[in-house]
Amino acid sequence: LTVETVANVCSVQYHPTNFHYIAVGCSDHQAYVYDLRQANQPVVTLSGHKRAISYAAYSKDSELLTASTDNTLRIWNVQSGESKRVLSGHVNQKHFVGLALKDDWVAVGSETNELFVYNKALDSPIHRYSFGETEGQNSHHFISATCWKPRSEMILCASSDGNLRVLSLE
Repeated sequence: LTVETVANVCSVQYHPTNFHYIAVGCSDHQAYVYDLRQANQPVVTLSGHKRAISYAAYSKDSELLTASTDNTLRIWNVQSGESKRVLSGHVNQKHFVGLALKDDWVAVGSETNELFVYNKALDSPIHRYSFGETEGQNSHHFISATCWKPRSEMILCASSDGNLRVLSLE
C-alpha cells in the first residue's frame, strides 16, 4: 500500500484503536488523517499552523496533537477538523524538538534548551525546566527527545548537548 501526499511527511502515527486510520504531519503546515482502506485522499485535513508540522500524535480516539515549527502545539478534534486549543510558550522554529504525551499532559522540548510541560486544558505551560547554563534565546542547544516513564510522573529528556535528565513532576 502506498499513500501519496502532496507535501513532505515529517511525522506519522497510527490511530490508537482504529488501525485503518493514520495521522500525517507535513511540511505544508497541515496534518492529514487517512483511512488506509481508501487512501487516495485524506478523511480530514487539519489546517491552522503557520509552519511545518514536526509531530502528529493521537492523545485520545478523537483527538490529535500536532507540534509545529511555528512555536505552537494544537489540539484537534479529528472528526470535525476543528482546532480545540493552541498551546504556546516554548520556542520551536527550526529543530524538531522532543514531544511526549501522557493522559492530559504534554512534555515538549524548546530551542531554549528547556523542557515545557503543558496540561491540555490550559493554553500556557505549567512547568518549565532548564538544562542549565545554556538557557535562553542565545543557546545553540535544544531539547531533542523526551518521554514519560510508564505509570509514573517521571519524564526522561535529552538535550542536543548530550545531556540526559530524569525529571519528576511529583
